[in-house]
Amino acid sequence: MWVAGTLSGAMWSAVLDAPGTPGDYLIVWMTNLAQDPPPFPIFVPVTATLGPVAPTVGGEPEYPDVTSADVRPSMEDVAILERTRTRGDDGTIYDTFNAQTYPSETDVDAVIDKATDMILSQLRADFNPTFYGQVNDLVALQAAILIEASFFRNQDQVQALSTWRMMLTNGLSGLQSSIEVDRQQSVVFAGMEPRQPDWDTDPWLLRGM
Repeated sequence: MWVAGTLSGAMWSAVLDAPGTPGDYLIVWMTNLAQDPPPFPIFVPVTATLGPVAPTVGGEPEYPDVTSADVRPSMEDVAILERTRTRGDDGTIYDTFNAQTYPSETDVDAVIDKATDMILSQLRADFNPTFYGQVNDLVALQAAILIEASFFRNQDQVQALSTWRMMLTNGLSGLQSSIEVDRQQSVVFAGMEPRQPDWDTDPWLLRGM
């Protein structure tokens, strides 16, 4: 399929549809203006690779906005980090928080909502859904920190909380970087990256031999 070029100042350009499959391609640029020398082709080798999403041309990846429900951890996700806090008044250790534990299931449910909002407020409104699992883990960790700081403030938890906060800070920083790298890589449909000519098969080079 031939596409007409556009002249802007001294620069010619043309917009091509991205190929449907990844691989090596050869773009043929044909000159044919009346004031040009006799028409001749220029061969431009490119490599096309698939990106994780189908972005708009020159725009941003089309990721869905993240909702709290997408990344909110379950009560059990938080309980596994707070096993010593799921003990009832009678000494029974439960698998998760409930009406017999302190804090109760109702308390922890409210904490999880708060932790979810806190983590999402530090991230983009939209990003690749493949990161949702990591966000879930960070929200669970944030919830555990809030539980310790709120319900057990008078206990000696300085060392444990310091470790958890460091894990949260490092995890959040790494996640933010990964999200941005993913967006940058997805802006172009693998685009089309110039590659080194194949000296044995490129037609234009063979013509000069």
